[in-house]
Amino acid sequence: MCALLIDCPEDRIASAVAFWSKAFGRAVVAKTDPRSRYTGLATPEGPTLDVFLQAITSQEARLHFDIETDDVEVEVRRLERLGAHRRCHIES
Repeated sequence: MCALLIDCPEDRIASAVAFWSKAFGRAVVAKTDPRSRYTGLATPEGPTLDVFLQAITSQEARLHFDIETDDVEVEVRRLERLGAHRRCHIES
């Protein structure tokens, strides 16, 4: 696992970023691309997950973990053999 992503409806992303920043005690990382749908929170020293808030167009806010891999399809097939099911498009 490499990151925790918190999905937030676009119209509430600013208040969600402020809340999660305070909840985790992490500063908000300035965006390098203002059009990006991702806002990062600062990562403390030591082993930890990166935390990002993702602006979404639907109203279904949720949390999800990203798994980092060099070969997405190989990792997906491995997880499916363990019992996982595909729900959506896989981004690589």
